[in-house]
Parts: sequence; structure tokens; C-alpha cells
Amino acid sequence: MAEVLGNKVDADLYTSLADKIKEAYNLRFWDETSGGYGSNNQACNSFSLYMGLVPEVRTTRVLANLVRDVVELHDNHLTTGNLCTKYLLEVLTMQGYADVAFNLAVQTTYPSWGFMLANGATTVWERWENKTGSGMNSHNHPMLWFCGFLVLQGHCRHQP
Repeated sequence: MAEVLGNKVDADLYTSLADKIKEAYNLRFWDETSGGYGSNNQACNSFSLYMGLVPEVRTTRVLANLVRDVVELHDNHLTTGNLCTKYLLEVLTMQGYADVAFNLAVQTTYPSWGFMLANGATTVWERWENKTGSGMNSHNHPMLWFCGFLVLQGHCRHQP
């Protein structure tokens, strides 16, 4: 924003700060052995890629781990949860894996939006599980509404 406003001093300061944050993030969360961030799961790797925190020399490896996690380790199922599902779908799409993102979106077995639909959902649930009573806080939850809405409305039934 400082650059857009023509404030070069602040722009340089914030660019420097962003570089330091990226460096600290990589020092703290990069795992050379696994080739991923944090616990090398869908959430950690998709968030790191989406936020532009992965150095270019690591992008291919992190992305390969992410796709492997989705396709091979979890049979095209999400393991992200509320906060990182958005990043997972967007990163896969932006990085040329729209087919993998599509398969996640139209999955019909647990955990998935299709599972919700197959179990009578007309809205997106707060949790992936089919629970009632105190085990489920909401069967009409606003998180991820757009992704779930597309599936529930039948807009994602065809192959890309």
C-alpha cells in the first residue's frame, strides 16, 4: 500500500520487514528431510505456498508433497479443516492442478462436501462428520460456503 501511495521510505521498510518475516518463517517451519513445512501436511504446505513464503527453489518439492498427500495418502480427501481448505483449493488450481482441486470438491465419501450432500445436507456443516445434538454445533455454517455451495447446487458434477 505504501508503494501505491508513493511512499518509498515506508515501502522499502515494509519490503525489508516482509523479507525478514519470510526468512524467519522458513528457518522455523521448513523441514529439509520431509521437504515440507511444519508437519508436511495439506494445511502447512498449502498455506506456505499461498502466502508466497516458499522460496522458488523449494516450490516444486513442496507442491509435489502437497499433491501426493491429497491424491496418494488421502485418496483425494481433505485433511485441512476450516482455515486452510481455501488455500489448498486455490494453490492446487493456481499451480496447474485444477484436476486435483476438482476431485476434492466433488468427492462424495467422508470427509467431503459430497458426503454432506449424500447424508441429506442442504447447507454446509460446521464439521465434516454427520453428527447431531451436542456433537455438531451447526448444520448451516458460513465457513467455506462458496466451495460447498457449488457442490450442493450441482455445479461441480461434470469433469473439467
